[in-house]
Amino acid sequence: EFNIILIRTILPIREHKGAVTAIQCLQDEEHMISGSYDKKLCVYSFHEQRLKYTLPSNKSSVTALTLNSSGSKLISCCLEN
Repeated sequence: EFNIILIRTILPIREHKGAVTAIQCLQDEEHMISGSYDKKLCVYSFHEQRLKYTLPSNKSSVTALTLNSSGSKLISCCLEN
């Protein structure tokens, strides 16, 4: 069985200065994290429709994001310098 999701703009991502390369929705379905070539991780609130946090910069461009099974830890992958 598949769930079909209608694609529409839910929350525009405007905080990055580089291409957005990774997006991860949190298990609470209230927050989303984006990563970019600008080395930033941004946490957005769906409910408030805004940026909530900018996480400390990575050492290089973000290429992927994932959460552990409980959703308590974020893992980001970056390009090697």
